[in-house]
Amino acid sequence: MLQIRRIIQLMSKGSSKREISRELHCGRHTIDAYVAKMLQVSLPLSELSGKPDAELAKLFYSGTVLSLPDSRYEYLSTMLDYYQRELTRHGVNRKKFWRRT
Repeated sequence: MLQIRRIIQLMSKGSSKREISRELHCGRHTIDAYVAKMLQVSLPLSELSGKPDAELAKLFYSGTVLSLPDSRYEYLSTMLDYYQRELTRHGVNRKKFWRRT
């Protein structure tokens, strides 16, 4: 929540997105996402800065982010049992196993 408050402060001072990202040590895409959310809420910055943390959380973190299925994760999840079996075999360690796969 501190990061959102700081973004609101810096935006009200007139800082650019690049300056804000440098100041807060986060990516410009993160700042873009927060700014887009602020524009979507369509409240003035002065009103946003006066809101309590609980209300800001509802405004900025409402809804869940749906992640797209990742084929790499699906492959890994099918191979985990095999990896576990191989690593419990006598004489097999991670280094040897890594070289084989």
